[in-house]
Amino acid sequence: MKNNFYPLKSIKFAFASLATFLFLSTAAIAQVPTASVTTDTTCVGTPITLTLDNANGIIQWQSNIGAGWVNETNPGFDSSVYVVMPVQDIDYRAYVVGASTDTTNVLNIHVIIVAPPTNTTVDSTRCGIGPVNLSASGTGQLLWYETPTATEFINQGNTYTPFINGTTTYYVANTDSAGGAGMGSSVVITELNVGSPADMLEIQNVSAAPVDVTGWTVAISGSYSDINNVNTSLQTLSGTMLPGDMMAWSDAGGVGTTWGANMLWNPGNFPTFTGWAIILDDVGEIVDFVPMEWPATNIQGMNATIAGYSITIGTEWVGDGVDHGTLPPGSSLQRMGNSDNNDLSDFMEGIDNGLITNPNIVMPFPGGVCESPRIPVTAYSLAPPAVTTTTSPLAICQTDTVTFSASSVNPDYIYTWDPPTFLNTIIGANVIAVPTNTITYVLLATDTAADCVTSDTFFVDVGIIPSAGTANAPVDTVCVGATTAISVVSSVGNIQWQINDGTGWVDATGLSS
Repeated sequence: MKNNFYPLKSIKFAFASLATFLFLSTAAIAQVPTASVTTDTTCVGTPITLTLDNANGIIQWQSNIGAGWVNETNPGFDSSVYVVMPVQDIDYRAYVVGASTDTTNVLNIHVIIVAPPTNTTVDSTRCGIGPVNLSASGTGQLLWYETPTATEFINQGNTYTPFINGTTTYYVANTDSAGGAGMGSSVVITELNVGSPADMLEIQNVSAAPVDVTGWTVAISGSYSDINNVNTSLQTLSGTMLPGDMMAWSDAGGVGTTWGANMLWNPGNFPTFTGWAIILDDVGEIVDFVPMEWPATNIQGMNATIAGYSITIGTEWVGDGVDHGTLPPGSSLQRMGNSDNNDLSDFMEGIDNGLITNPNIVMPFPGGVCESPRIPVTAYSLAPPAVTTTTSPLAICQTDTVTFSASSVNPDYIYTWDPPTFLNTIIGANVIAVPTNTITYVLLATDTAADCVTSDTFFVDVGIIPSAGTANAPVDTVCVGATTAISVVSSVGNIQWQINDGTGWVDATGLSS
């Protein structure tokens, strides 16, 4: 048997080579930590979530507002999931110290800050109750609220004319619906039909607030094979879309407005048939984007020029496009749920229902509109000159009369009475009523020149005129100790039986009515 003899130096070299191989192999398969964010556009003060994948080591989130990277110190700064509430444009990254030291990709966060309304005014301090004109100015749609924290607005627009019963403070906010997933969704693509009965695109305001879409652009694809090819017709929007408002375009006689050029969509699979639709705001930011059939790689490589803007998709869509390869005739791709996830889970197949809200969509979507701080606007109501009133008498019987009188130090008051029922007139300082039932009257004292109104109420208690009616007895002679039934008919009012045994009438007791 032959012995193999290897020098010790050779053995050491072999172990060293093996260690080097193992190190290089481990390094080759180690994954670099990657940072991601739920959205890269958000309203000021709105929480967003930073997530770190493939992190093996100690985590330190960092931020940069333009003056250099600094360590975050808020709760979660050392966790793979970190919730932040940025108040200005900011960059985030994670610094990971483990077997090696790694710095992740940089997350660029755009924060939408909406300036509060300006020129908030009250038309005048009015006298008493009545309407008052409020106004404000802003860069976007203005929303009026009853309280600083109310969730439902009571008016929209630059002016508001409420009816006030006293000094009242309202709150007005400016809005910016410029889009971005971080704000939730405002106007989104809700339905796409790719050929039966006609190619059709529908959009809808799924937010809880009106959206000014002036200057926005809606575009669609113009080629099955080139994702950067844009249809020759573009739709330029104007005006305001109220919550739930829809717009639609089609070709070949479909619902909505004619697109203006052939909408080159068709059911089928990539690479034979593809498509997309997009909404841009007035500065070229993506409001919503939906691709059909295109693979994720092509979508992320898209670099199209639309309305003069260079458009890339980034986080506006994740993964492959929506599948329409087996879409049956008479069906369409319809948005569902109550959020915009920017992926194919947002859509389902359904029976074509252009310009009708989808049956499986839940509105309003959260977010959708960034709002400024609310500014108080107070409508002042000064106490009007008092009115002195009298009622004589305060209580009457039917057919009786009652007189109402009003007077004031203000000689310009015109007195109006309501309702007119039983009154001899409805205008004047003195009126007479002959009511047949209990009733409440309202007096309005109005000084038109001073735009001044005050009011008072009058309650009149009207009693019923009593009537004894007719007493009846089945017999008029009975034995001592016997019982008999007596009755009264056609009486009005409360009944009191009386007895007269020859010494005079006295009230009876113990008798049933």
